[in-house]
Amino acid sequence: MRQNGGHYLRIFRLFKTVFCFFSRWARAGVFNRIRDELRRAIRLRAGRCPNPVAGIIDSQSVRAAASVTGRSRSYDAGKKVGGRKRHLVVDTLGLLMTVMVTPAGQPDRDAARELLARLRCCTRRSPSSGATAPTPGRWWSPAFRIIRGS
Repeated sequence: MRQNGGHYLRIFRLFKTVFCFFSRWARAGVFNRIRDELRRAIRLRAGRCPNPVAGIIDSQSVRAAASVTGRSRSYDAGKKVGGRKRHLVVDTLGLLMTVMVTPAGQPDRDAARELLARLRCCTRRSPSSGATAPTPGRWWSPAFRIIRGS
């Protein structure tokens, strides 16, 4: 914080004003559009199609701070971690497509459905995706029905 975020307090003295703009831009999808345009530019520079056609879904459980409310945290019995879980979809170059944070106890198959539904409404082409590790249950069948719209 001292080297990275702390100096912003001196630059942006009016925190409420800065946060007001940030939240307004976040609700309007400005940061999502910036992320998508940067990803397109990087893919074009790498000689790839500007829109990804494949995605990789993965998750990571992390301990939550004591200040995190009880409703947004739970226990991941598989990884023996109490807290939250980050679910990511990246393209084949490792560039972020979408992200979601859930309580740690939420199964990956349930989060995969939501992630694929988000990709469906945000992309022109629905990318195919693959799991990085075997996931109990057939999460891919209903998830692909969501993304294909059938």
